[in-house]
Amino acid sequence: MKTNIILLLIILFSYSRMVAQDKPIKNPYTFGVKINPISILALATSLSAEVFVSDKNSIQIGFQYWGGFIPVFSGNSFARINGACIAYRHYIGNNACRSAFVEPFTRYNNLWEINEIGTVKIYTCGIVFGKQWISKNVSQNNYSFEIYAGPYYSNPIAEGFDPKHDPRPVISQTMNEKNQYNGLWIRAGVTVGVFF
Repeated sequence: MKTNIILLLIILFSYSRMVAQDKPIKNPYTFGVKINPISILALATSLSAEVFVSDKNSIQIGFQYWGGFIPVFSGNSFARINGACIAYRHYIGNNACRSAFVEPFTRYNNLWEINEIGTVKIYTCGIVFGKQWISKNVSQNNYSFEIYAGPYYSNPIAEGFDPKHDPRPVISQTMNEKNQYNGLWIRAGVTVGVFF
């Protein structure tokens, strides 16, 4: 499965490099800052920055933090989650300000519980497809809105747990028995932001 995903990412990257040789488009923006408003509902923070490296290609860098509280449900074992994501985005249309895109990405998350010595490290790779709209100058600000979705594969690794001395169902056992966070999943979301 990992080999298939890596092969898919290589093919998509090669395709985007060929398409990037097309006639360039006018892109007045070089940098954008975005937030995922859905994360706010879970009392989390998900920030990202987009840096254009050409008219139709950009690098995405994102950071996530969750303090462990979701008001709509309880029972989650983890008290803290943080992570970082990097992605390569290629805009398919003739106008990057209002264009569909393809975005291979990799992500790393670290999960840990208060008063625990162990952590769970989650390594992820995948690809999303989406569309972004950047407004024309509105009071000298260029606001953005995007939607995206696509598959990804996660590989969690639990470290530092001792099932013999912890009476609770510890994360390492849960990871092995239920394969939480392991395997193929779907990533979807929205962002709002501003470009400069």
